Amino acid sequence: MPYGNCQTHPGREEGTFYISIAKSTTIFHDILENISGALGTTFDAFIDVFSSIEGSFWYVPSSQELDLPVVDDRYCRVDLDDQWNVPRKNKYLFYNHRQYLHEIDKDDGDVDRVSTRVLRLLQYTFEQWNNVWFRKTVVPDIPDLSKMLKKIREAFLKRKHSYTKRIGH
Repeated sequence: MPYGNCQTHPGREEGTFYISIAKSTTIFHDILENISGALGTTFDAFIDVFSSIEGSFWYVPSSQELDLPVVDDRYCRVDLDDQWNVPRKNKYLFYNHRQYLHEIDKDDGDVDRVSTRVLRLLQYTFEQWNNVWFRKTVVPDIPDLSKMLKKIREAFLKRKHSYTKRIGH
């Protein structure tokens, strides 16, 4: 997914944000093994072409792993207007994320169909990315925690002092 604005070329993105969501941890382990591979060799074609500045891996446990009830209903039955339902030459290119979610969720008989959990994660990821795509989100810096702690201690001591006066000690 694209992010940021390139300072030298207006209208271009600064970079891309690569997201992978999988049904099981075995795929995650395969990706890690393919990235590491033999010394000096990368077996992942995508990562071999691009170099990343930073990255993170996140694991979201399934409902079963957390002993929660498993939700069996489909989450994002995305209905598309007919104008977007146009056959395309490349089955891997989509007009937008809604078309992508619609395509991966429409075939009930597909044995490789993504799970409800993965669909929910994908939809949530797309929605969060879409919320900040056209407007810059400024995250405030974390203030100096020692100053905050000092204020909290002072307030606590004032309360303790007034309470002590009230009860006459």
